[in-house]
Amino acid sequence: MSDTLSPMLSLTGAQKTQLQPYFDSVQPQFDAAHQQARQAEDLLLKKLYSSIRPLLTPQQQIKLDAFEAMRIEGPLSNPVGVGMMFGKDFEGVSQ
Repeated sequence: MSDTLSPMLSLTGAQKTQLQPYFDSVQPQFDAAHQQARQAEDLLLKKLYSSIRPLLTPQQQIKLDAFEAMRIEGPLSNPVGVGMMFGKDFEGVSQ
């Protein structure tokens, strides 16, 4: 929170020090809210994916699985870009 507000408000060093306890006091609440939102998003995406999966070709299902894995685990250690990954160059990848 302070990393966002400090530059936006051009806080001085003294102000940062004075305001830090306020930022620290609300950070656990922000973290909990973020976690709840992430869990709700995960549930909605699982429902969406299970609904559309039967309508996809096997190749599209592979791409959907890879997209979901990338969303959960984060980008690959050697990212190639979404366009390349999910374009024609991605079709050779199998599960």
